[in-house]
Amino acid sequence: MKVTDDSKRVFFYHYNKPASRSAKKPQISVHWKGVCHIVDNVCVSAFSKGHVNKRQPYFVMKGVGRVSIFNNVAIIT
Repeated sequence: MKVTDDSKRVFFYHYNKPASRSAKKPQISVHWKGVCHIVDNVCVSAFSKGHVNKRQPYFVMKGVGRVSIFNNVAIIT
């Protein structure tokens, strides 16, 4: 699957325990442009910071950048 866009937008990502259990391997949820992408790995070169939520997921990483997904790996610049 290949997803690309040139616009910089707010993104956030976190570990997805339910998806990891079903896939029997670690899965990361990358939220961008109102869509949740389940990926195997994340490569981040954009500035991001941790954010604590009152409800699950309790800890997410947030930032502003561009998201591309190649071979089930999210590349965030």
